[in-house]
Order: sequence, then structure tokens, then C-alpha cells
Amino acid sequence: METAVTRLETMFQKADSDLDCIQHMLEFEIMKNLPDEVTPEENPLALLEQLSAVKSRYKLLCEQLEQISIERKESMSCIRATLDKTMKLVQEIQQHTGIELSPLSEEEQIAAQHLTCQTFKGTALSAEEPLCSVSTLPNPNEEPQFEPLTEEKLMAVPRRVRSTVKLDDLNSFYSELFKYFVLNNNR
Repeated sequence: METAVTRLETMFQKADSDLDCIQHMLEFEIMKNLPDEVTPEENPLALLEQLSAVKSRYKLLCEQLEQISIERKESMSCIRATLDKTMKLVQEIQQHTGIELSPLSEEEQIAAQHLTCQTFKGTALSAEEPLCSVSTLPNPNEEPQFEPLTEEKLMAVPRRVRSTVKLDDLNSFYSELFKYFVLNNNR
């Protein structure tokens, strides 16, 4: 996926430089050969202005593409970290309760291997240092306390996720979960 994004960025950069070259050549030819009386529809200078507008929109698309690529990496890192934590929690619960679930199906094993390979595939991101904050299990010796989610922590979550929730609603939901699991000893 990243190679496709890189290829697309390279194509955008090449097209941008090609457009610059074409624009300079056209301006030179127009100035050299332009008759004195030209209608606005036939005016090549107006076409060049439109070309400049297209180039600026093109650059904006390139910037948006870069932002989307960054957010995709953040989302994937968060998903991997959350999945890893969830799998560890399930294993801990299995050990504490003595219940064993059926082994992973072939598809689930392939998916788990794929996620593991993607995590350690020479990217700057690693499973040990996710971009999103993932809560850890509380220390059993400490008195559990609910800590509301702050605006700063919410901003660490990818924009697509942030846009679908309100901080107050999320805190009230987390508070109810906290009451159910921690205060009722349903860990």
C-alpha cells in the first residue's frame, strides 16, 4: 500500500514539473507569436491562468494525499496495538478462568500473521510504541479511580475516529464501563 502511495506521489511530482516546463514554453511562444487583437476565448494567456489554477488544486491534492497517508499509518498502528492488547487480555482471562477457547481458524491465523508482519515491516512505527494511547491494566494494589479522557488524549486519536464521537459522551460511556467492570469486581 505504501509503495502505491509513493508511486502516486512521484507521479504527481513529475506531472507538476512537466506542467511548469510546458507553461514556460507556452508563455515564450505566445509572447513571440501573439497577434495584437485576440478574443478572450482564444487568448492563450487566459488558458495559462486556468493552468495555474489547476496546478494549485493539484498541489492541494498532493498535500491531502500526504495527510491521508499519515492518518492511515496512525490508524493502522492504533488498530494493531489495540488488537495486540485485546489478544493478551483474552489470554489472561483464559488463564484466570481456566476456560480455553477453540483455537484460531486458518483465516484468523493468517490475519494475525499478516498484522504481525505489517507491524514489524521496517516501518518507523512499531507495536511497542503505538501512536495512539492504549490503556493498560490497573495495578491491583491501587484503589481504582476513573480518569476521564482529556481533549489532549482525544487529539492523539485519528481524525476519522474523533469526528464520530463527542468527548462528554465518550467520558460518560467510559465512566459507566468503569463502574460495571471495576467497581463491581467484574474485571
